[in-house]
Amino acid sequence: MSKQKLELTWIGKEKRPKLEPRILLEDPERSYHAKHRVSEGDIFDNRLIFGDNLLALKALEQEFSGKVKCVFIDPPYNTGSAFTHYDDGLEHSIWLGLMRDRLEIIRRLLADDGSLWITIDDREVGDNQDAKREVVKFNSEDIFSTPKPERLIQRILDLATRQGDLVLDSFAGSGTTGAVAHKMGRRWIMVELGEHCHTHIIPRLKKVIDGEDSGGISESVSWEGGGGFRYYRLAPSLIVNDRWGNPVINPEYNAAQLAEALAKLEGFTYAPSETHWWQHGHSSERDFIYVTTQNISAEQLQALSGEVGPEQSLLVCCAAFHGVSAAKAAERCPNLTLKKIPKMVLARCHWGRDDYSLNVTNLPMAEPLEKMPPPNPLPAGEGEKRVRLRPTCLAMGGARHEQEDRRDSCRLL
Repeated sequence: MSKQKLELTWIGKEKRPKLEPRILLEDPERSYHAKHRVSEGDIFDNRLIFGDNLLALKALEQEFSGKVKCVFIDPPYNTGSAFTHYDDGLEHSIWLGLMRDRLEIIRRLLADDGSLWITIDDREVGDNQDAKREVVKFNSEDIFSTPKPERLIQRILDLATRQGDLVLDSFAGSGTTGAVAHKMGRRWIMVELGEHCHTHIIPRLKKVIDGEDSGGISESVSWEGGGGFRYYRLAPSLIVNDRWGNPVINPEYNAAQLAEALAKLEGFTYAPSETHWWQHGHSSERDFIYVTTQNISAEQLQALSGEVGPEQSLLVCCAAFHGVSAAKAAERCPNLTLKKIPKMVLARCHWGRDDYSLNVTNLPMAEPLEKMPPPNPLPAGEGEKRVRLRPTCLAMGGARHEQEDRRDSCRLL
């Protein structure tokens, strides 16, 4: 008889979103870099992503799976304070489901020796007043209520990373994680949906890059500036409905964006060839993808098959093909696989959904309950007991630090 395992369960646990793996579009006007190199170790390919963080994590998954050394997140706390007027059991279940969806992708992004650090209380090492003084330098009119002090993030990155390692924060807030990672010579990715991405994070990072940020850990790490970041936003949904309700390719997509999006959906790396017009991406050294909105004829398919050659394969994504059936095409051109756009992807994802946020204030009101008799009173003092949770780390895999160091670091926080 197998042993029964304890399992955390909640309403709707079995429901999982079919996330669309969006492509990321750079906005060069918002990207920023130093005017000159300060040192040989300057890092310029950091990423700041504006958009829903669950969709952003999904967008990062293909390129960065197994590559992130440290994840620090400060998600909305599930303390109950935001649920005063709501059905407590249902809304806590929504929070658990949304956090589960994010943590599963984060786990796949982590390196085998990576670690995940989560604040689950508003008490941390360092004084929030220190953090507020750090943030006020970048925006004095709208200060975060609980920003994270730079020395807290420095302590975590000292324990969990080396120079050049990749750090991720998908709840970027005021941008402390990226600012500290930048000063410490770590590569970083941050995700933020709120407008403070533009009012707080970008001004803060610009001062860090320009060497004008003397606060936080700058003095202790002898920070002089340098490096940069690229600003990205999530592309709109690939599939939209036309005025008759039929699913079609979003007209906002140009040819290159369509090719990149379909390559990602099919598991190919988007890498257009400069020499072979039909190579828009690859999944191996011999397997390629070609995307076109044209209606391809039997003669064109035959010519394309000849160019690809017998030692390679090509996935052809096209609007339609004519003059030959799919079965005949497979027989005549065994190195080609044909798929029609957009039919090939319609069942893959929940299209057109842009918001998977943890904003509980937008949740529906609970149905009023029938009046119930008051419960029996608790013994004296019982009603005042609370479970207090501390910021903690979750080690994923065998990090280079000893396990005892891990436990010490968790207790420190």
